[in-house]
Amino acid sequence: LAFRMISWQIFMSLLCCITIPKTNGLEVSENRLYDPEDPLKCLNRPKHWQWPPNRYGEQHNYFYSVDIPELKETKFDWLAARNLCRNHCMDAVAIETEEENNMILNFMYNHDVYDHVGPTWRVDGRCGPYFPFRDGTVPKCPSLSDYPCCNEYGFCGPKNQLFECLCPGCTDYSGKIDYLWTSGRICDFKGCEDRHDLKPLNVKGWFWSGNRKEIPDTNQSTWSYHPWSHTGHFGDPQPDNAEFDINETVESCLAILNDVYDDGIRWHDIACYHRKPVLCEDDDQLLINMQDRYPQYNIYNY
Repeated sequence: LAFRMISWQIFMSLLCCITIPKTNGLEVSENRLYDPEDPLKCLNRPKHWQWPPNRYGEQHNYFYSVDIPELKETKFDWLAARNLCRNHCMDAVAIETEEENNMILNFMYNHDVYDHVGPTWRVDGRCGPYFPFRDGTVPKCPSLSDYPCCNEYGFCGPKNQLFECLCPGCTDYSGKIDYLWTSGRICDFKGCEDRHDLKPLNVKGWFWSGNRKEIPDTNQSTWSYHPWSHTGHFGDPQPDNAEFDINETVESCLAILNDVYDDGIRWHDIACYHRKPVLCEDDDQLLINMQDRYPQYNIYNY
């Protein structure tokens, strides 16, 4: 096990060599992994909520890209999604416990995490980055209320008769989230072919690139339920590498889909070029590195 954990860190440097085609407009694609350079982006990283809700043990900040007004219409391929997060000393989310997965499933179901971390909106109807909670997290508008639209002035407002948020610079906190990227990936790049401890690759070869930790074998689960879906494009359990049979594109990345195959909210292997929003999570090592480089800032402070 120790060998496998050390080897993950060696192979992580090879991820920057993955080539993915680029597009323009509101779909973002990149072909290499970047390290953060701007300490102020890390210091002022978006903090939409913290997990776990208490301060015992490791606690991370999270943000969902669509809830950033200037990114609400933007989707990213897997590598570009990670780079968006990494610019803020974060990375695409790594899900290590059943409790964390439940929190994310709840977020995708109703675009809120109230049941897991407590209130995420203010009783006075204010919202947005100019009216933060005392811990610095950004208040939302209640997703199940009649006022789910946060405008650019920091007020929660209603939708119109077509159920659209039309206020200036609006963020819509209502409704479910259909899909999002995680940092999950399969070790199928150069160097992985010699890793006999990862065979069969589709079972033992998945890991969280965000924190360099292994994902448990995909054909079993230690949780009270299996996070991987029981079905997909061809009706096979995930991960199934289904797109390879369609156009010879490998499904190397892990996304969470919300009932796309009438399967609830479950993990799916997806080809990395697809564009999706991303859920970002604090990356301890990136924060520590930036703190060491810029000791004048309290970057690591949650």
